[in-house]
Amino acid sequence: MTARLQTATSSGHPVVLWYDEMGGHAAGRGRGVSLRVEDTARELAFMAQQLGLVVSQ
Repeated sequence: MTARLQTATSSGHPVVLWYDEMGGHAAGRGRGVSLRVEDTARELAFMAQQLGLVVSQ
């Protein structure tokens, strides 16, 4: 799926496919808070990198 998206775009920007076996209509349910925090941190880090933001630790 990701490869098809990459070939379908001419933007030169990365394509990210987030696949979660526990996803679906009840996405997030049944996942612990720590896993949801990790997911959100990963998504925000990717967006910050793409926007050229510098994130301090």
